[in-house]
Amino acid sequence: MSALEDFRDMRQQLRVALIARDTMRDGSLPQHRRDMGTRAYSYAVDRMVEALDRLSMAPVSSGDTRPALEVLEDVLKAIARAEDTLRHAIS
Repeated sequence: MSALEDFRDMRQQLRVALIARDTMRDGSLPQHRRDMGTRAYSYAVDRMVEALDRLSMAPVSSGDTRPALEVLEDVLKAIARAEDTLRHAIS
């Protein structure tokens, strides 16, 4: 998988995990449905961890050997710095 595919998979698994978590916590549902939610939640969390693991090791592209999560962190830092610079320039 590419870093983009891993990231998209992680986001999709997060959506699945959140729905499954709501199902497993819903006391108005029969126990077998909550148990299904628990299994779905566990599976989705495992898939998220696998995707994060791949993102923590695999590069974004062949031209950059840093892991995708490191690159993403740098991008987010740059955005935060730009926002700080803009705030200071406005005030």
